[in-house]
Amino acid sequence: MKIIALSDLHVDSNNTTWANRSLKICEKVASLEADVLLFGGDMAASYNPNNPNDSMNQAFKILGQFKGTKLWYAGNNDLETLKTSSLDQYFQELHVRFQTHGFHLLDKEPVVIEDIGFMGNVGWYDSSFFDILPNHETNPNFPKNLHDARQRAEHYFSTMEFAGIVNEGFTSEDFFLQCWNKLKQDAKKLQVDPKVNSIVVGTHFVGADKFIQYGENPKYDYYNLFMGSRSFAQIYNHSKVSLALVGHTHRDDNHLVGNQRVFNISSTSRQPYNEFELIKSADQYKIIWTIPRGDLK
Repeated sequence: MKIIALSDLHVDSNNTTWANRSLKICEKVASLEADVLLFGGDMAASYNPNNPNDSMNQAFKILGQFKGTKLWYAGNNDLETLKTSSLDQYFQELHVRFQTHGFHLLDKEPVVIEDIGFMGNVGWYDSSFFDILPNHETNPNFPKNLHDARQRAEHYFSTMEFAGIVNEGFTSEDFFLQCWNKLKQDAKKLQVDPKVNSIVVGTHFVGADKFIQYGENPKYDYYNLFMGSRSFAQIYNHSKVSLALVGHTHRDDNHLVGNQRVFNISSTSRQPYNEFELIKSADQYKIIWTIPRGDLK
């Protein structure tokens, strides 16, 4: 089975060069011969369903030409495009929207294609990647301890990022637990399914310290709080998992997490998308990873 995977296109970017490049990448991947197109979140942070020239609508129209199965799991920016639902029910609204354009939303339900199960969701963050570095102590603009960092992050979550769509009392921790419990539920469902011999799992947020960069400056050290959770490594290392994917950081790295190689599918200038081929050998699947190098002009 051949899979095209990418994330973080941000087609509504204020950087018109980036936005135009991202739409060209959509055109490229839509033309590829593959069984599955898997988008791992953050297509856009804005969406106008009534405007055909809206960037997200343009991306949907282009990617709709892909001839294989189209799958999606959400990113944090996709959640910012919610119009009618509260955050805790995001998967209902996005499911209807993406289904209209031919995508199956994995946040709502995993799917089995042949004998391969696909699962994933946004993942979210639990503060586990926040670290107190020496330069935090001398910079007054960023939190100096985990308690202050969480308070600041919670204020941003409820009053800025998702103002108006967060139910009273619903916290970022609540949302993380919702996403985490759904991942565990879906993994168990596919793990015990006798028809499933292999699992492809994706989380938009990352699940290991190896994907985090510390010490750049106090601002980005604080932002590491928002990068994901170490808990996700448990899902990546389920016995049936053959391919594990992350995004969010806008870096195209890959790392061994436990016994599983985990690939960051963020679209970058160096690596606009990824091609994976799952080849069955005896009762196991082998991964062949192809890197299409170079930006699209």
